[in-house]
Amino acid sequence: MQIYTQVVGDKEVLKKLLSLMQKCDETVKNIVRDATLKAEGTAKKEVNVDTGRLRSSITHEFIDNKNEHSGIVGTNVHYAPYQEFGAHGKPYLYPGLKAGTDLMIKKLKSEIKKIKP
Repeated sequence: MQIYTQVVGDKEVLKKLLSLMQKCDETVKNIVRDATLKAEGTAKKEVNVDTGRLRSSITHEFIDNKNEHSGIVGTNVHYAPYQEFGAHGKPYLYPGLKAGTDLMIKKLKSEIKKIKP
C-alpha cells in the first residue's frame, strides 16, 4: 500500500512567506534607524555644553548587512569619556541608548501585535 500526497499552491505560499519576510526585514530596518536617530537626538540634548564641540561631534552610523541592521551613536572627541563618566560630567550617551532602546521595544511590540492572531 502506498500513500501519495500533493501540496497544491505551495509556490504561492512560499512566495507570500518570502514577501512577508522582506516586509519584516524592512520594518526592523526602519525601527533600528528610528531608534538610532532617537539615541543621537537624546544624547545631543543631554550633553553638557560649553563650546558646543562635543555636541556637534555626536553622530550616528547605520550598518545594514543582509538581514542584520544596527546603529552606532558616538563621538571622536578625546574628552568625551570624561563627560560621560567623570566626576563632574553628566551621562549623555547612556540616556540616548535608553531612549533609543525604549523606542525600539515600543515599535517592535506594536508591529508584533499587528501580525499576532
